[in-house]
Amino acid sequence: MGLLSKSIGTEGRTRRSHTGLIAGIERARALSTDREALATDDPSVSGWSVGLHLEHLWKAERGILGWVESALDEPGAFPSSGEPSKTGSIVLISGWIPRGRAKAPERSLPDPEVGYDLSERLAELRVQTDRLEPRLAELHACGSTFEHPLLGHFTPAQWLRFLDVHHRHHEKIIRDIR
Repeated sequence: MGLLSKSIGTEGRTRRSHTGLIAGIERARALSTDREALATDDPSVSGWSVGLHLEHLWKAERGILGWVESALDEPGAFPSSGEPSKTGSIVLISGWIPRGRAKAPERSLPDPEVGYDLSERLAELRVQTDRLEPRLAELHACGSTFEHPLLGHFTPAQWLRFLDVHHRHHEKIIRDIR
């Protein structure tokens, strides 16, 4: 992982990413109880409403955190088979995702007919994220990788960084919609 692992892979950064993600989930939970806010949309900013952005975050974060837990629970089950792409490295280092450049993977697309309590789902996501706290050193040391469809292979620590960056990216869009 060379320079990239040295530049973005400190244990302190892993802890900051975890803390940042928890804070983002808590902000999303607070917003998810406001039915009017969830329905707010602005097609000039995004094709998704505030609620659809929150559901996308829940789906993406739940799935990725599930893989991270699996990678920690099953050492060796996931090989170290690649590195982030150049674009993936830039996202991880800069902490910024440009708008309108990529399409969300099918599995993380929000459902416009959401029939469940998003606040409850986000509360479960917070619990899932909290479970990682005592394992952050282990997470940081894990060399297993899982491929992002556009950004290359990320280790669990890099995925945690990406989730924090991705969450903040959608929060900015939500602020612009509102």
